[in-house]
Amino acid sequence: MKNLGMRVFDLFNRMKWRVSDVYYNVRYFFRQQIQKSKRGFGDGDLFNFYNTISSYILPRLKRYRKINVCYPCSITYDEWNEILDKMILAFELCFDEEIKEVEEERKDQEKINEGLKLFAEWFQHLWI
Repeated sequence: MKNLGMRVFDLFNRMKWRVSDVYYNVRYFFRQQIQKSKRGFGDGDLFNFYNTISSYILPRLKRYRKINVCYPCSITYDEWNEILDKMILAFELCFDEEIKEVEEERKDQEKINEGLKLFAEWFQHLWI
């Protein structure tokens, strides 16, 4: 009988935590939606700001690369496309959460740094 009582107690505790989790998840979701409607972003967007910004920029850069018809006058069209490709690669690597060897991770970080520097340098030239 004691064993049955413990199983019922464990079952009740698990159900209580699940109901509690659902309550907090729903509450969090609605709080996020209210924040997004008031100021355009929620606090959840700030937890991993790096990914939030990357997720906004990457698809737009890819589309820009696809429909791009103009380029800065100081470089050629092919050089401009190479620069855009390096920027796109940098933002793609920002999303890559695959576990890698230390040497490979260092090379990826160098590519990210190079792409972000190019993005900062050529930011004002990203127009059609």
